Amino acid sequence: MANRYWVGGTGTWDSVTKTHWSATSGGAGGATVPTFSDDVIIDANSGTGTYTITNTGGSVDCKSFTISGLTTQSLTLTIQSGINCYGSWNTQGTQVTYTVPAGTVNINLSGTTSGLTFNPNGVSLPFNVNFGSGSSSYTLGSNLTLTKSASVCSITAGTLNIGSYTVSLARFSMSGSTTLVSSSATINCNGTGIASGTSLFSSTAATVSGALTIIYSSTASAGTIYVLTSPTTSCNVKATSGSYTFNLAGAMNNVDLTGFTGNWPISGSAYRIDGNLTLGTGMTTSFGASGSLTMYQGTSNAVITSNGVTINGPVYIGGGTSRIVQLADNLTINSSYVFTMYDCYFDINSKTFSCGQFVTGNNTLAKTIAFGASGSINITGYGNLSTTPSYMFYVIESAARLTLTGSKTVNFSYTGSNISYFQTNASTSSPTQASSFNINVTTGSYPLRWKASPIDNLNFTGFSGSLDFYSGGSNWVFGNITFSSTMTFVAIPSPIYLEASSGTQTITSNGVNMSGGAFVKSIDSTKTGSTVLLADNLNMTSTSACGITINAGTFDANNKNVTTAYLISTGVGGAVRTINMGSGTWSLYGGGTSIPLDFTLGGYNGNDYNSHQNDPSLTVNASATTVNLTNTTASQTMAFSTGGKSIYNLSLNGGSAASQIYQTFGNCVFTGTVSSNKTVAYTIQFETYTGYSPTYNYTFTCNNWSISGTSGNLVTLANQITASNFYFKIIKSGGGTITADYLSISRSTAEPSNTWYAGLNSVDGGINNGWIFSGNPSSARMLLMFF
Repeated sequence: MANRYWVGGTGTWDSVTKTHWSATSGGAGGATVPTFSDDVIIDANSGTGTYTITNTGGSVDCKSFTISGLTTQSLTLTIQSGINCYGSWNTQGTQVTYTVPAGTVNINLSGTTSGLTFNPNGVSLPFNVNFGSGSSSYTLGSNLTLTKSASVCSITAGTLNIGSYTVSLARFSMSGSTTLVSSSATINCNGTGIASGTSLFSSTAATVSGALTIIYSSTASAGTIYVLTSPTTSCNVKATSGSYTFNLAGAMNNVDLTGFTGNWPISGSAYRIDGNLTLGTGMTTSFGASGSLTMYQGTSNAVITSNGVTINGPVYIGGGTSRIVQLADNLTINSSYVFTMYDCYFDINSKTFSCGQFVTGNNTLAKTIAFGASGSINITGYGNLSTTPSYMFYVIESAARLTLTGSKTVNFSYTGSNISYFQTNASTSSPTQASSFNINVTTGSYPLRWKASPIDNLNFTGFSGSLDFYSGGSNWVFGNITFSSTMTFVAIPSPIYLEASSGTQTITSNGVNMSGGAFVKSIDSTKTGSTVLLADNLNMTSTSACGITINAGTFDANNKNVTTAYLISTGVGGAVRTINMGSGTWSLYGGGTSIPLDFTLGGYNGNDYNSHQNDPSLTVNASATTVNLTNTTASQTMAFSTGGKSIYNLSLNGGSAASQIYQTFGNCVFTGTVSSNKTVAYTIQFETYTGYSPTYNYTFTCNNWSISGTSGNLVTLANQITASNFYFKIIKSGGGTITADYLSISRSTAEPSNTWYAGLNSVDGGINNGWIFSGNPSSARMLLMFF
């Protein structure tokens, strides 16, 4: 091992010529040509003026290579066959020029110890550099620029620490058990002279330690493919120009494609970004059959900037309940693909986020979706799952695990024809308004199935498909409901629970017949401070039992007409209720066992059956309301009770349906007229006034009675219980008399006395009091006066 100094100015460095090698600085030539164990030094005594050292005849060896001390001299180092350096390389940054011939020339750094340096002092180098000893550890001492076409820096063995410097070249390659150490360094790969399909940065089976930015600055056009192979999550990747195909593979930290206008294909599942993602304006994305983009393993916050570019493949985000994934602008995922959200804080940031399908995964962990004041999720597909059914929106989270802030708006804008499902928060029995979405179905004519989902506001304006209240759970709504005039309903009776705890919920039907589902106002007794308000007439005509149940709070018909199978308000635990029936007509079509009719106001409060007489927890405002019982099926039974509350008119409009039975329960009060349009025989069975122990004293009261049969078609008035000690009581209010005919009456008391004229053609079935089985003399006098 010895020092070898260059002397004598211009000359040739080869394995034969010795005249330019000295054992001392500026000493006599004639020393042996350097070998792999000798340190080569070029200094101020190596030559004067301008001189050239040329390497010819094959690569040469040295232990270390040093150029220093040149001040007035100008050295050109022409390397024709490469240099094998087995130690450090340190050359000064001025007074030195490097040249190479055509073809490939390599500087091979193959030291076998640690603590070695490679320092070109910022001078551009026209050759390739290879670090290739398994036991070596090199540290870069300056920026490194390789200028030759197709230039490459490779690490085939050992460790290279590039610190915070910038490495600029055509291609950078690592292979085997090598290590690249970086402290926020940059590797700029320009791809000059590199064949299409080549990886400009490759770290296969290697280790990258520390923060590193990899820049692809190629200006290649479409048709060229450049690959980035096996980066790590410590790598930041940029593509700043070009319209080529940029095939990234592996795990990365931040990806910034600003300035890139080519295509980014994702053909496999190993595409992972742990930091920010910025797409370049004008670029495209394409995914293979198994391609996906994952952003759920990072721990630091991430920002997605799309710059108007559509992501044409599935995307996954997550990373922990406190990790924020934020949109910097509107983001669109192709309608054929799914967006899956694992545990994280997804900040939509008042932007529009569009995807084919939205799904939450890892359902035992907490998640937050922050919409911002005007943010929205726009569902454009029907789902692309391999299983059936396909959920376009599938968020199965409990209220405790899901936090929603801001607008909470989800728009369904799918325009296809496939059956689509949506389901939210189905894993909870006590959903909250705060954890419920606002759903807008804005277009489409497909079959939509709403399965076991709590919703804040629900708007179908623009939708002309069918809505199926899918069986398997309850659907909760805390805000307003607006139906479309062109939509239809599938008759599967899964109820809609109207669950606002305060304020007003408005139902707008827009003239559509809600022929599936049912309304339940408040499932529990705590919602007494809220109101359900009808904005227009409500039609719930169906072959299934579509009705209204009011358990707590206020139901305001707002003077609109209501058509429903039933109306029930028996209360939950004695909850306070108010029903404003208004001046509209309530038509109830239920009856029998398949569609039971139940017009029940007031009811059982624990074991207090007297609540059928006058429920103290219920207020009914119906001084101008007409109730029509409209079932027209023969041999059906219809039951009703006003619970002692006053309704204006009652009309039994069964038409020609034979053998129908109308049953009253509890106290019934009608301040207007009780009438019928039926043309065949039927029966009215009244609740018992006495005979029970204890006595409940149920009565039927009306201001006017306009029910009569016809010859051969008697109307039967009877007690529900036929035992001799049971009877019912019927009362006229407001003075005057009642005139009827063709009735069959038994076990009844009619009050006041001298009021109820059953008519000459009526039948006294026995055990009657107060009935007068003759014509009304006042009616006769009126007739005589007319003549």
